[in-house]
Amino acid sequence: MALATVPIKKNGSTDQLFADVVAKLSADGIKILGALRTLGHSSDRGRCNSDLCLLPNGPVVKITQKLGAGSTACRMDAGAFEEAVGLVTTRFATERADLIVVNKFGFREAEGHGFRMLIADAIELGVPVLIGIPGVYRNAFGQFAGEMATELPSEKDVIVNWYKQYRAELFLPNLMVSSEIPFSASVPNIDGRSETDNGLVRGASSWKRNKR
Repeated sequence: MALATVPIKKNGSTDQLFADVVAKLSADGIKILGALRTLGHSSDRGRCNSDLCLLPNGPVVKITQKLGAGSTACRMDAGAFEEAVGLVTTRFATERADLIVVNKFGFREAEGHGFRMLIADAIELGVPVLIGIPGVYRNAFGQFAGEMATELPSEKDVIVNWYKQYRAELFLPNLMVSSEIPFSASVPNIDGRSETDNGLVRGASSWKRNKR
């Protein structure tokens, strides 16, 4: 399937994993667009503090607000976040992309904003998408994606092989799927059910229309 997810078991748990996947595929000549949270956040900065690095080569966008040490409110700057989304969306509209990687399906996406439409646009055009799914937004993502998503384990080689298999199924023979790390043709969907069709996404146009 063109839409793959990785569960986020705790805040930031997929940051290094996705960075490693992007580095590996980029070294193989794959053009990747999207956004990843920057690495190296210290625990004293708080769980709501984060910056997004826009792929492939920046800029880094600060998407949090300084509300003071005593504040208990979430520090997300929705305006800055949507500006970052706009930059990525513009790049996708004007540049070639082989893969979209987004750090997570979060609050903004659950509310109908954020990278939601970029994901739908990419799927409609046959460009695969990799995204992290926090447990708290799992149901919201399920309502958004339905049965269009394949859930992958938090393993770099399996994720890389998922992408290579997808490319192979698009009749692009320049990328060979590793026989040492097979990607099963039967993997759990986001709702836990088995899906055996990992070919081109069917019905993406109508699916996209339903996501607006």
